[in-house]
Amino acid sequence: METYEFIEFVQSLEYEDEVLQAVRDYLREAVEQERYGRIVILARSEIADLVVDAIMEIEEPSLRLLGLFNLASNPKLSSGNQLRLIETGEPAVIQELALNTESEDVFEEALSRFCDDEEMVKFLEEMMYAREGRYFF
Repeated sequence: METYEFIEFVQSLEYEDEVLQAVRDYLREAVEQERYGRIVILARSEIADLVVDAIMEIEEPSLRLLGLFNLASNPKLSSGNQLRLIETGEPAVIQELALNTESEDVFEEALSRFCDDEEMVKFLEEMMYAREGRYFF
């Protein structure tokens, strides 16, 4: 099944557990067949909020990071799921999220999580200033 067909199929499902199982199966198949682009497409699609849990469950660290990074690239991802991405502690994911979020809560959570990392704090503060139209780089 092509990814666009799968997205339409998932959107037709009524129950959250059905969606999660379908996405898990689809991603497992994508990994087994080395069709990693499917992870990227789902993470950047309109159903991104439905695939967060399944992407977080991917066992291969580099593929999980690929999915998380692309979720963070999706500006339509809900702020609740953006906050969940911060909890992963992945600096690249946090930085990508900072480039794409409009939520001040996400910035505040990221700042509190990385308060001991001077470089990350500086990056996040610069992104906040840029969003506010103040450029103090």
